[in-house]
Amino acid sequence: MAPDNNNSTTATLHLPCDDIIQFKKQLESARKVDDRIQNELNSRLPASAYFRSKVDPRRVCQELFESLRCAHSSREMAIKRCISLTEQEVRSMLGEAGQDRAKGGAATGTASGAIGKSQSRLRQLRNDLYEEEIIQRNTYKFLYERCRDIYVPTDLPSDLRFSTGFVYDERMTLHRHDWNPKFNEAPERITTTHARLCELGLVQRCERISAEPITDEDILRLHSPELLQLLKDSQQMSDEERCKLREKFDEAPLSVHTHDAARLSAGGLLKLTQAVLDGELLNGFALIRPPGHHAMRDDFNGFCYLNNVCLSALKALSSSGGKRILIVDWDVHHGQGIQQAFYNSSDVLYISIHRYERGEHWPNLREGDYDFVGIGNGLGYNVNVPLNEIGLSNAEYLAIFHNLILPIATEGEMRIHPACFAHFTHYLMSLANGRIVIALEGGYCLSSLSEGVAMTVRTLLGDACPRLEALGEPSDSFKETLLNCLTALRPYWKCLRMQGSTGDMLIPDISHLSLNSTHATKLKYPWVEYNPELTPEQLVAFAKEVDRLTALADLRPADSDANNCRTCLAYDGKMCRHENLLDRSHPELPRRIVYIYDQLCAKGLSGLCRFASSRRCTDEEAMLFHTRDNLDMMAAWRNLNSESDRFAELQSRFDSLYVHPLSYDAAQLSCGTLLSVVEEVCSGRSRNGYAIVRPPGHHAESDKPRGFCFINNVVVAARYAQTRHSNRVRRVLILDWDVHHGNGVQDAFYSDDSVLYISLHRYDFGRFYPGSSGAKENVGCDKGLGVGDAEYLAAFHHIVLPIAQSFNPDLVLVSAGFDAAVGDPLGGLKVTPACYGHLTHLLCGLAGGRVVLALEGGYNLASIGEASCHCVASLLGLPPLQLPKQLVPNVQSADSVNISVDQLARELDNLDVSAAATSVTDFIEASSTAAAAASGGAVGGFEFLLLEDQQFFAVHPRSDCPHVIQPSHVTRIADGRGVDARAVCQTCSDGSENWLCLACLETHCGRYVSKHMLSHSESTGHVIALSFSDLSVWCYHCDSYIVSPAVEPFIAAAARSKFGE
Repeated sequence: MAPDNNNSTTATLHLPCDDIIQFKKQLESARKVDDRIQNELNSRLPASAYFRSKVDPRRVCQELFESLRCAHSSREMAIKRCISLTEQEVRSMLGEAGQDRAKGGAATGTASGAIGKSQSRLRQLRNDLYEEEIIQRNTYKFLYERCRDIYVPTDLPSDLRFSTGFVYDERMTLHRHDWNPKFNEAPERITTTHARLCELGLVQRCERISAEPITDEDILRLHSPELLQLLKDSQQMSDEERCKLREKFDEAPLSVHTHDAARLSAGGLLKLTQAVLDGELLNGFALIRPPGHHAMRDDFNGFCYLNNVCLSALKALSSSGGKRILIVDWDVHHGQGIQQAFYNSSDVLYISIHRYERGEHWPNLREGDYDFVGIGNGLGYNVNVPLNEIGLSNAEYLAIFHNLILPIATEGEMRIHPACFAHFTHYLMSLANGRIVIALEGGYCLSSLSEGVAMTVRTLLGDACPRLEALGEPSDSFKETLLNCLTALRPYWKCLRMQGSTGDMLIPDISHLSLNSTHATKLKYPWVEYNPELTPEQLVAFAKEVDRLTALADLRPADSDANNCRTCLAYDGKMCRHENLLDRSHPELPRRIVYIYDQLCAKGLSGLCRFASSRRCTDEEAMLFHTRDNLDMMAAWRNLNSESDRFAELQSRFDSLYVHPLSYDAAQLSCGTLLSVVEEVCSGRSRNGYAIVRPPGHHAESDKPRGFCFINNVVVAARYAQTRHSNRVRRVLILDWDVHHGNGVQDAFYSDDSVLYISLHRYDFGRFYPGSSGAKENVGCDKGLGVGDAEYLAAFHHIVLPIAQSFNPDLVLVSAGFDAAVGDPLGGLKVTPACYGHLTHLLCGLAGGRVVLALEGGYNLASIGEASCHCVASLLGLPPLQLPKQLVPNVQSADSVNISVDQLARELDNLDVSAAATSVTDFIEASSTAAAAASGGAVGGFEFLLLEDQQFFAVHPRSDCPHVIQPSHVTRIADGRGVDARAVCQTCSDGSENWLCLACLETHCGRYVSKHMLSHSESTGHVIALSFSDLSVWCYHCDSYIVSPAVEPFIAAAARSKFGE
C-alpha cells in the first residue's frame, strides 16, 4: 500500500459510497493516474544514455514517486472511508433488525433485502481495497525497476522493493586450509565468483544483505552443545592441536578463522531466508562459505561445520507457523546432513541429486541410495536420485526435473552446462509464490562455478534463461536410476503414477537400518586427503569449453537493453466490428477482447507493458499460408449488405462459422496485430508479448475458413518470423492449449521439421470439435470431464517441456485459447485461471524468453479475463501463484500422457527415460493398498508447497449459496420450457447480453448494457440469474458466481436452445 509521508499533501478524493456502480466508475477514472505517471516516466526518463544526460534523472524519479504516493494515498483513503461508512450502516441496520426481533416482530422482506444489499456493497468495497493493493504494487514495481539505481524513497516499504537479495562477506575468505594451499574448498571460490557477478553488473542489481554471525540459540536447533563448544574452542587451539583434531572428522580441517566464517555463512543465509519469508525480498542468493550440507548434529564433515540450509529451514519452521519447505540439493555430493535432520519430518521435502556410483563416490553412504525415502511422518519426503556413472549432462538433469521434481513439487564428474542451472532455478521459481533462496554449497572448477552462479543470479533477477544446446538421449544407467526412484516413491506420491517402472523389482527392506548404522562414525580418519587436481591440459580444455558455452549465452548487463520493454501488448477495438448478425448471443462475442483488455487495465498490468501498434496483415503475408482464392472469397464479403439474406446461406456453407461484411477486415487486423507483436519480440525491442486478437485462427485451413476462424494467425506468424527474421528464427515451437485441436496449424506444418506443433486438447475419441485425427503429439484427455490443473501440468512436465527442450526453439508461439478454463460453456474442463500463469512461466524458460501469446478461444468472460491477467503477470516476471493442493492427474489423462510419451519416445531420445506402464489404471489399483498403508506419508503430496493461501485475481464460484435452493429464487423447470437463449431484454429489447431470471424466467440485459436484470433483482428480490452469453449463474445477494445441482437443468436447457444440442 502507499507509504506514509508526512511532508506530502494528499488531494482529497470523494467517492460515492452508496452507489457501487458510480463508485467503481469514479475509482476507475482515478486509477488512470497510474498509467499517466508511467507514461510520463517513459517520456521524461529516456533509456538512451545520450538523452538521459540532458535531464536530472533523480529529480524525475523523485517527482513521479511523490505524485504516485499522493494518488495512491488519496484512493486508499477514499476506499477505506467508504468501507467504514458501509460497516457502520450494516451494523446499524442489523441492530435495528435485532431490536425488532426482540420486540416479537419479524424483519420485513424489504428490510432483509436492504441489509443484503448493504452487505453485498461492503464485500465489493473490500474487494476493491484488495484490488487497489495489487494495482499499487504493480505500479510501484514499474517505477522501482526503472529508478532503483537512481532514486528510491527511503520510506518505501521493503515489501514493495521486489528485490533479489544477495549475501557476500569478505570475512568468509579468512577461513582456509592451513596445511594445503591447493585445497579445493578455497577462498577463491567466492572471490572469483563475486568478481564475475560484479563484472556482469549483477551484484549492483541486487539488494545487499549484510551477513551477521548466527546465534548460539539458532545453532543449537540442530547441532549438539558439544560440537558448538568444540568449534568455539578451535579459535584458541594451537596449530598442532587443530592439526590433531583433523583425525576426528572426515575432510573438515579447522583454522583459527573457521569459527567466525562458519557463523557468518550460516547467519547470512538465515538472515536472507527470513527476509524472503517476511516479504522484504522476492528471492535471494547467498554466496557463502564454508558450505554446510554435510555437517551433522555431532560431526563436522566434508568441508562443512554448521549446516547452513538446515539451520535456516529450522528457524523458518519455528518462526512462521509450521509452513512447509522444499530443499533441492543439486550438489554432486549427497547432503547426508540435511537428510538426517529431516528424515522423519513431513514439514520439509528434501530432494538430492548426487553422484553415487553404487556407493563408491564420497561420502560413500548406503543412505544415499534411492530406497531411503523417509520414516514415520517423513515417508515419501526424502528423495534421493543417485547417479551411478560420470559424464551425465543437461539431458539427465532436466529429465529429473521433468519426471520427478516438478511433478512432486506441484502434488561430481558431471558435465552440466552453467546455463542449465538457470533453467533449474526458473523451474523452481514457479513454486511457493516465487519465494526461493539459493545457497552456495560445492563447486570447485572456478570458471564453471562463477558462470553457473552468474546465470542463476540472472534468473533470480528475472532475466531470460540462456539457450541450451540440443539435448541427447539420457544414458541407460540414468534410466535405471530414475525408474528405481519412481518405483520407491510411488506408494507415497500419486502424481508419479504415469511413468513406467522396473517391473517386479522388489525394494530392499531397510526398516531395520538406522541412519547411524549406515554411516558408522570412524574413530580416526587418515590424514590422506581426497583433493583431486586437474592437469594443466584438463584446465585448458575446461576453460575453453566454459568460454564456448558462455559465448552462446547472452550475458549482457540488463541495462544494455534499457531501450526495450519486457512485455508488449497489442489490442484494437476495431476487431469488435466482426459480429454475428443472426445470433447476438453467439459465444465468440466481440466483448471477449474488450473484457480482457479492461481487466488488464483494471489490474494495473497494461501499464507495465509496451503497446505494439495494430495493423492489418497484407495479402502477401496472409498468403504465407492461405490461397489467393480463399482470400478473394473472404474479401468479397465486404460487398454484402448487413440486411442481406445471404448470411444464412454463407454460414450454412462453412463449418461453425458466422459471416459479417467486416469479417475479413477484422481477420486481417487480428493477424496483422499478432505480426506486430512478433516483430517487437523478434527484433529484440520486447522479450515477450500478448496479442489480444479476434477472430481466432487455429482452425482456419489454407483454402477455407472454419470454426470461428478466417486467417490462421499463428501459422502466418510462424512463417513471418522465419522469413523476415531468418537470421534469428529458424525453429518455431507452437504450443496450442486451446481446448479444441488446432487442425489448421497441424496441417500447415505436418511435414515441416522447422516448426514443432504441440496441442493439448479435449479429444473424446474424435467426437469433440473439430473431430480431426491427431498426430502422435496430441494429448487428448479421453472424456475430458474433470480435467484441470493437474492434468495440464502433467502434460507439460512429461511431454511439452522435454520435447521443447530437445527441439530448442528460437521462438515460442502460443495459441492461447482459454476454453479449457473453469466455467467455459464449450470446453467443459476445469483448468483454473492461475494455472495458465504457471504454463506461461514454464514456457518462458525456452527460446531465450521469446514467447508470444495469441488469443484463440475462451467464452466465459470472467475466466478469460482472469486467465489473461495471470499470463501477462508471468510474462512480466511476477511469480505465478500457488495452485491448490492435491494436484493429482485423473486416470484417463494419466493414461493419455503415458501413451503419448511411449509413442514419442520412439522418435525423441530425451523422452525415452522410462518404460511405459502397462496401464495407469492397473497401477492405481495395485498401489492403492500400499498408499493407504503408509499412514502419515506423502500421498497427495503437494501440501508442502502451501505456505499460505493467497489470491491474485481468482474467480471462485460459490458452491454453498443458500438462495439457490429457495423456491422464491429458483423455480422448477421441465424439458427446457421457457428458456430461449436468443431472447431479447423485455425492457429495452437489446439482444447483445441477456440474463434469465431463474425465479420468474424473465429475460433482461446485463450490467454492461442497461443493467435491467440488476434492476429486476432489486425490485422483485429475485437474486439468481443465468447468463445466455457464457451459461454462468450469478447470485446478486451473494455477489458471486455460483455452482449447484439446482441450476444445472437451466444450464442444460439454455445450452440446447443456444447450440441446438
